[in-house]
Amino acid sequence: MKKEMARREAAWELEELGYEIYEKLEEMKAILEEVAPEELEVAQRCWMAHIDGALFNQGGWLGGSFISLADTLARLEDEEEELDQ
Repeated sequence: MKKEMARREAAWELEELGYEIYEKLEEMKAILEEVAPEELEVAQRCWMAHIDGALFNQGGWLGGSFISLADTLARLEDEEEELDQ
């Protein structure tokens, strides 16, 4: 039972951290918009897209050959369900 709680808590914590990263990305976007708007589009298509794809892929980017945070959270949930059975 304790291992289940640890996985559940870990998944919740990881999800929260993922959304905190999105908040920081928004701050970065605002900075670029203010001081270097010409760089913002490139940043959004390159490194910001990579970060988004590694988290929850809210932008719906195609491609990617890695495991995202969303994938990890799904695995934790699946493993928790298996432990319940």
